[in-house]
Amino acid sequence: MERLTGPIGRAINNWQERNTTRLSMPGHKGNDSVLSELSRYRDVTELPGFDNLHAPIACIKESQRQIADIYGVQESYFLVNGASGGLKAALLALRGQARTIRIPRNAHRSVWQGCLLAGLEPLYVQPDYRQGLMLPPTTEGYQAREADATLVLTTSYEGAVIDYTALAADGILIADEAHGSHLPFGLLPSAVDYADLAVHGTHKTLGSLTQSGLLHSNNTQLTERLREALSLMESTSPSWLLLSSVEEAVLSWQQMSRRGDLDGLWERCKLLKQRINRISGFRIPEETPGVHWDPLHLCIQTEDGMSGRELLTILDRDFAIDMEMATDGHIVGLLGPFDAPETDEKLLAALQAVSRTLGLMDRFGKREDLCWPQTVQVVSLQQAYEADKRRVSLSEAVGCVAADAVSAYPPGIPLLLPGERISWDICETLVDWQKQGVWLEGLTEGNLRIIED
Repeated sequence: MERLTGPIGRAINNWQERNTTRLSMPGHKGNDSVLSELSRYRDVTELPGFDNLHAPIACIKESQRQIADIYGVQESYFLVNGASGGLKAALLALRGQARTIRIPRNAHRSVWQGCLLAGLEPLYVQPDYRQGLMLPPTTEGYQAREADATLVLTTSYEGAVIDYTALAADGILIADEAHGSHLPFGLLPSAVDYADLAVHGTHKTLGSLTQSGLLHSNNTQLTERLREALSLMESTSPSWLLLSSVEEAVLSWQQMSRRGDLDGLWERCKLLKQRINRISGFRIPEETPGVHWDPLHLCIQTEDGMSGRELLTILDRDFAIDMEMATDGHIVGLLGPFDAPETDEKLLAALQAVSRTLGLMDRFGKREDLCWPQTVQVVSLQQAYEADKRRVSLSEAVGCVAADAVSAYPPGIPLLLPGERISWDICETLVDWQKQGVWLEGLTEGNLRIIED
């Protein structure tokens, strides 16, 4: 394969040479059987015989109709700037239709950005904490607040799947199911069955190219506003590689479902988790009332003496295994039908070696209490955006009001949102994360922006 020569290309070259075991996005895992022969020769534009993403009348229209039929929804739309763009478009479509919206406090950063664009007042619903993990809010948590519309997180980064059917009759319901584009093909409930709008990041698990996705609609009253919003959010020069990759990924999963291949996939994932659970020092979260665990999301909790970030580093450095993300208490990997055959055994051998070498034991007492510091909103999102701002050090920020979101990435869930009071606990957490080498969006050389008094 011809080597790339620029800085980005050299980074890709170096990574390819390591020949890592891939338990991270995208879902195709580099397997040519998913996207065979995708190349620069298929990177085309709106030539005769093709179509226009913003006013489809030919192949795009036909493909979107086919995908909508497969998912059992009224309309499906391609996304070429990821699920983030789809969420923003969905929220923008509510402009003039809603004033307030309930959203989970642990939503992705694109959700509050969409609220800002749409002029919506977000009413935050606190997440649920179980087994030392931050989960999407409960249905009861949403029902305790009144709003014109609701956005729910149906599948968390760790793989917690929540069924919010009970909220479907309570105003317009948008579902962030970015991590669950495969759910309609599986054993767990999917938001496409009950939400007005549902967003899928198809590259995460389905196997399309990174930056692609789908937005599904079951509410034709929003059609015109939704199309306008998508036109505002999407490029006028969409990549046909992205479009075709979504189409091929969906059709591939449909074929696997028809052949019964997915039954073996679910069983493989179940067996792998059972085997990991038997290794000292590691734990797979258990099913609890109202919370299902997605087969493809591999959340491995680490014992009290080892952080997830330490384990992530060891797996990368010593075993050439790429995981998706890590926190203090766990790591996350992504499984799928396109994994290399040796993936499971390589991961098991690595975890066994780590457990044996470090003498790990099943001590998870401290893990039960892990949670993010609570925040207090004192200024609205819109006011914070429009206010005068200045940049200060973390030591100076205690007691001030945040002007920007600050997120660890991945997963991009804000520890701080614009308009929230900055507490000592939050600053202490940010300092600790910096020492651990966590990527923090919203900090520049250790400083963050606050609202001027």
